[in-house]
Amino acid sequence: MNRKERCATKIAYVRMTEEDLTDLDCQVRRVGAASRSAYIRGLVKGIRPAAVPPADYTALMNELSILKNRMDLLASTAAQQQKNINPTEYYTLSSLTALTLQKMRLAVLPQEMQLPEDFRYGSNSH
Repeated sequence: MNRKERCATKIAYVRMTEEDLTDLDCQVRRVGAASRSAYIRGLVKGIRPAAVPPADYTALMNELSILKNRMDLLASTAAQQQKNINPTEYYTLSSLTALTLQKMRLAVLPQEMQLPEDFRYGSNSH
């Protein structure tokens, strides 16, 4: 189905007080929705909106991702050149970085964007 076929063409009028409309606009901005309509359509579909992560979150996630990628590159280069790298030290750093990234995701991102239930930290699916 292309975008033209999915285009919202039906109108539903809702009366609001000035205060309700102000609250709606605040919520739309808080979650970063494209418009009031997009926000309300999401609510109707059962999507639970969550606040947009702070700008610091994105910067910190990028830094941690770069750190983890560099550690992976270090291990790969060492393996290719047959140089010894302390596996305990590498594994500890890599695991801590990955755990920190996951904790940040779980703390900030909405439920829909998190890991499936059977992959969440501390779940006993075995």
